[in-house]
Amino acid sequence: MLLANAPYVPTRAIEMMPQEARVHEPRLALDGGADGLVLQRRVALGAAGWLAPGGWLLIETSQEQSRHTAGIMSEAGLLPEVVFDEGLDATLVIGSRSQSGTSD
Repeated sequence: MLLANAPYVPTRAIEMMPQEARVHEPRLALDGGADGLVLQRRVALGAAGWLAPGGWLLIETSQEQSRHTAGIMSEAGLLPEVVFDEGLDATLVIGSRSQSGTSD
């Protein structure tokens, strides 16, 4: 299992975030590049080399970006599933590697 809580805020959106996030979090912890998905792409594309057959990649993202993150995982050969926890206001995309180690 790989778990990634990579920055996913688009660069242009950082200035619109609440002050407590902008002021107290390092920009590196927030900035996910132009579309917010730069590091998610990098992680998903490299995951196949790390995951055993049947393994999972979990990436936290925003609810708005979750379908894009799922698409990235699919392109990387993983089967994506989006999970939203209303109580935590958290969105997770889980990509599973097939049992055979190849995309089905």
